[in-house]
Amino acid sequence: MRARLSTLIALFAIAALALPAGATPVPGDPDFLPTLRTEQTFFHCASAVKVQNVDAIQGNTPSWDTTAPTTSFTAGGGCGFYDNILSGTAVAGPTNSAIWTGTFDGNLDSIEVELHRLLAGAGGSVTFPALVMTLTVDGSVVYDGDVEGFMWLPSSTGASESATMTFTDLGYLTEHGDGFETREITLQVDSYNEAQTAWVFDASEVPAGLTFNPATATFPTVKV
Repeated sequence: MRARLSTLIALFAIAALALPAGATPVPGDPDFLPTLRTEQTFFHCASAVKVQNVDAIQGNTPSWDTTAPTTSFTAGGGCGFYDNILSGTAVAGPTNSAIWTGTFDGNLDSIEVELHRLLAGAGGSVTFPALVMTLTVDGSVVYDGDVEGFMWLPSSTGASESATMTFTDLGYLTEHGDGFETREITLQVDSYNEAQTAWVFDASEVPAGLTFNPATATFPTVKV
C-alpha cells in the first residue's frame, strides 16, 4: 500500500512538472499590468579628454550608469561640453552642444534630467531663456523643441549652477511587470545665444544625469 502511494505521488509530481508554465501577459490581455522601475543614473566622461566635444565629433559619445561620481573637480575629476552660439550636435559629426547616449532596460514613461553648467558671460542664478532639447528613444525623436521655465540654483561653491526638468508620458509600457527590453536613448541640449555655456558632469560637485521613471516629476515638465 505504501509503495503504491509513493508511486502515485511520484506520478502526480511528474504530471505537475509537465504542465505548461503560465504565459506572461501581453498588451491586450486582461491580466497585463506594466510597472515602472525607478533608476537614477549619472553622466560619465567618454574619455580623459576634458572637453567632450572632441570625443563626440569622433563618435565617442558620453553615456551614463548608476555609479555616482566621487572625484571632485579640484582632484582632477569631471569634464564638460562647450555649448556655443553655433548650436548643433550629431553623433560622429560636428558638435557645438551637449549630447549623451545610453540605454535603459524596462518599461519607460518619464525621464528626469539634471543639468549642471558653468557660464562664461551671464552669471549668477537666473531664470535662463529656453533650452533646445532633443530626446530620441529607439531611433525615434520623441521631443525636439524649446523647454522653458528652468530655475537655476547656485552650487555651494558658486562655481556652477544646476536645474532639473522631466519628460513625461513617454508611453513605453510594452511589457508585463517592470520589463527588460533595452531601449536606446539619446539626449541633446542646446543653449541660446544669450550666454556661452559649459555643461559639466562626472565630478562630485556636479552629479548631472538622468533618473528613469522618477517617483515625482520635477518642473518644468514636457509631455511628449
